[in-house]
Amino acid sequence: MGIDSGTTTAYAVLDYDGQLLALKSAKNMKKSKLVAELAPYSPSLIACDTNPPVRLASWLKTCFSARLYYPKESLLLEEKHKLAKKAKTKNSHERDALAAAKKALHSVENKLRQTMARAARAGASQARAASLVLAGQKMTDAVAAEPNV
Repeated sequence: MGIDSGTTTAYAVLDYDGQLLALKSAKNMKKSKLVAELAPYSPSLIACDTNPPVRLASWLKTCFSARLYYPKESLLLEEKHKLAKKAKTKNSHERDALAAAKKALHSVENKLRQTMARAARAGASQARAASLVLAGQKMTDAVAAEPNV
């Protein structure tokens, strides 16, 4: 999931296939409300579009025991537009959150594809295996961690 913080906070939640599950922005959003809205998605990858990462992204990483992604260099406006061009965003905050989420997903795309394929062959939960791998567990261990229900 991508986050853009400030007076207006925005988040974009993607599934492991890159499908947009949620996109929202609000002024003066309290952290407790943000966590409550994100909790059902169990984010395993928190992303922002700036380097250094915004404090809220680091805080959410801790809250959800997730991996933090931030680019080597802050994303330029042109790249943000390119990454978010197919989605209907209401404002620049949603665009930035979505761009961060897509950039982060792209950075782990190959690892996720391998994990999902191994999990499918083993009859394990693909989403759980992907989440465990993003949390730092070895792919072999993550695939063997829990059978598919």
